[in-house]
Amino acid sequence: MLKSHSIVLLTLFFGKIGRIASEEVTLEIICKCIPILLYGTESFMLNKSDLSSLDFVITRLFMKLFRVNNIETVEFCEDQFGFDKPSVLWARHVRNFDSKFVASENAFCKLTLSL
Repeated sequence: MLKSHSIVLLTLFFGKIGRIASEEVTLEIICKCIPILLYGTESFMLNKSDLSSLDFVITRLFMKLFRVNNIETVEFCEDQFGFDKPSVLWARHVRNFDSKFVASENAFCKLTLSL
């Protein structure tokens, strides 16, 4: 489900700006959108299949953006632009969520932790 919604959003995005914007501008916009797409997902567990699906969407984005089909080239571009895949961002968000949840003074959080 996450994959299908992400693909639809990215397809709509490319349909609107297409090749008008530069690669840098497109990536900057995508970097701003990924946290929005992942908002709230840190509060529940995504399985490996879900995370792989989200990563696939980003891989396809890079393939379309740079017009390449080689995965090594895509990974090189992601590395050069400092672009973290959704699975990496999600893991970071989960660690942050967990640490805040444990440190919370909220009675519900404490009750949940004691179970």
